Amino acid sequence: MNIRLFPLVLIPALLLMSACGAKQSEPAKPAAASPTPAAAAKTIKVGGQPDSYPYTFKEGNEIKGFNVDIVNAITSQAGYKVEWSLADWNGIVGQLEVGKIDTVRNFAITDERKQKFNFTKPYSFSGAQLLVKKDNNTIQSLKDMKGKKVGAALGQNYANVLKENDPAGEIQLITYETQEVAYKDLEAGRIDAYVAGRESLLVQIKEKSLPFKLAGEPFGEKAVAFPFHKTKENDAIIADFDKAIDDLRSKGKLKEIAEKWFGGDITESGSSKK
Repeated sequence: MNIRLFPLVLIPALLLMSACGAKQSEPAKPAAASPTPAAAAKTIKVGGQPDSYPYTFKEGNEIKGFNVDIVNAITSQAGYKVEWSLADWNGIVGQLEVGKIDTVRNFAITDERKQKFNFTKPYSFSGAQLLVKKDNNTIQSLKDMKGKKVGAALGQNYANVLKENDPAGEIQLITYETQEVAYKDLEAGRIDAYVAGRESLLVQIKEKSLPFKLAGEPFGEKAVAFPFHKTKENDAIIADFDKAIDDLRSKGKLKEIAEKWFGGDITESGSSKK
């Protein structure tokens, strides 16, 4: 009886061994392909203003401007994606403070800001400039502003630059929520001058046919860069941005973008005086 059952037991065992052998002899499947750089790219959330021509502005549904081109060039070179968040200046700075966005465009490097943020290498430079009515010939420099009123956009660094160059506090500074309101007051004579970046003022006078002119020379030049909160992850992003900025500058791309929007180079120190 035992002899008769032996083949019955042996046959399943042989079939099992055959199946295992066949499985082992199958060629190994190729490893899954690693994600493409675009798929693996980190998204950088960048804050900007929707009405800050020619730096950042909306035209229809499209976001345009000098800083938009700069951000696109740097992130493309460094392998990142971009997501824009548009608000007024105080709004985007507030978003940066609480970490809703990663960085903001057109942020001047100051000692106070360096206490909170680490910065990339500068990608442009901006000097403060006084703007007055066309028929105003009495204001030729900051010295002529003693006892007079000058407007500045709330939250921007130009108000601080003015204070740095007015240590005795002889100039009356008035801040505005928007540049447009300040322009109305300047035209109406409620303020004597307005202070902002020389480059943007030149473009706006030309493009918008504003009834104003520049007064005196630019002052208090500041380097402009991207701020990030002080974390190891952000330090790695800064390193990638720095490499991209160096590459784009050496290829003349930063200068090309500046000339497109300003008609001149603002990407080198001292360019605000040219």
